[in-house]
Amino acid sequence: MKRLLGVRNLREAGFLTGERSPNRTRSRWGVGGTDLGIPFGEGPWFMAFGDTFESEGDFSAGWRSNVLARIPRPAFDTVPLFDWMADGETPAFAGEILPSRKTEDDEKTVVPTGGFQLGDALYLAYMSVRRWDAPGMWTCNEAGLAKSTDQGRTWRKLDGPRWPGDSGFAQNAALVVEDHVHFWGAPAGRYGPVRLMRVPSDRVEDPDAYAYFLGRDASGEPIYVTGTPAMHQAVPLVPGPCGEPSAAYCDAIGGFLLAAYSEPRGAVLLRAAPVPEGPYGEPVELVGRDFGPMLYGGFLHKDFMEPRGRRIGFALSQWLPTYNVRWMAAELVVSEEPDDDSPGGSS
Repeated sequence: MKRLLGVRNLREAGFLTGERSPNRTRSRWGVGGTDLGIPFGEGPWFMAFGDTFESEGDFSAGWRSNVLARIPRPAFDTVPLFDWMADGETPAFAGEILPSRKTEDDEKTVVPTGGFQLGDALYLAYMSVRRWDAPGMWTCNEAGLAKSTDQGRTWRKLDGPRWPGDSGFAQNAALVVEDHVHFWGAPAGRYGPVRLMRVPSDRVEDPDAYAYFLGRDASGEPIYVTGTPAMHQAVPLVPGPCGEPSAAYCDAIGGFLLAAYSEPRGAVLLRAAPVPEGPYGEPVELVGRDFGPMLYGGFLHKDFMEPRGRRIGFALSQWLPTYNVRWMAAELVVSEEPDDDSPGGSS
């Protein structure tokens, strides 16, 4: 694996959502303001958004806890174009794909945190938010998985697996790696560390099959253990403060990228590792306060990167003054020599 040294040539390709976007989501689907923008799938691709409103500045009209767009062709340095959003009451009004009770101190909203595809089935990881607290903090009821077998048109929450809202797996970014699905988890809010769990791809709906990363044995092999005690013993991959984790494999470095938001720094930080278990290198700033206030996200997907190149695209949210999602483009600065000091060797 090559070492990640930094990021350069950061620029805004354009808005993904809202009427300023080439997707014109307000007039086409009633999506005037939204956040997140989590890409997943294998083609066509999908993008999951969080709390959504008809207007960019009115946080009440047309409230949906989440919406879903479809992308027929990926892009990294131009705005990905949508050809469909999951229908609501009419095709011209994107519908809420995962319902919520919308009641404070009960279930305020249900927010996607990650997505993946296995065969013809699509899965979304989500968190049930009990309430929004101080900036960068919130309380969760639980996290779980939802499934679609009709290309994203309808979804159902699975009976399991579920993770307690006060665990280290309230926000889960998912990625299929060989014959397992890996989940990079974080607690509710933006101040905890990132931990790791995985499950065999053919047992993703079996709660007992999930195993938690507890470190490495004397020979350097990763230790995974199933069960609730192991969930609480999972070791941090990277220290907090972290929020909204996102992971993707990157050909340019021959390893995995992990993006997470740092609330104190007001920046999305990027780390690299040769294997999901790490070790992760020192963070570099993907995008920070210099670009604007109240930014968060940094959602990645391997197909939205230059094929075998160093240019990447990613989704970036802004709370205020613009509640919407931008598509960003940047170039990774990597070492020219393999980093042979990392477990897993070079690639």
